[in-house]
Amino acid sequence: MACNGYVLVALGTFVEQLLGSSRLAVILVLSAVGGSLASVLSHTAPMSVGASGALWGLFGAAGALAFWPRGVIPQALVPRLKRSVMVNLGINL
Repeated sequence: MACNGYVLVALGTFVEQLLGSSRLAVILVLSAVGGSLASVLSHTAPMSVGASGALWGLFGAAGALAFWPRGVIPQALVPRLKRSVMVNLGINL
């Protein structure tokens, strides 16, 4: 739980600064609902709770910004963000 909170604050703050509060909220809600739906459809458990789906959606948004920045983030940050995304993906897989 503490790790999820840290990721939400650290990565969420970064993405919020780039995209704004309303887009961040849309990303988190859609990712949470999508992750829960996928979990329910792929498991036999009747209920699924947690922030993992929302955090993976946030991580996916950061990855999209890293690999397709389209002027949203300063060019100087792109290599560092790409490296961060790849390291975190490797750790999680």
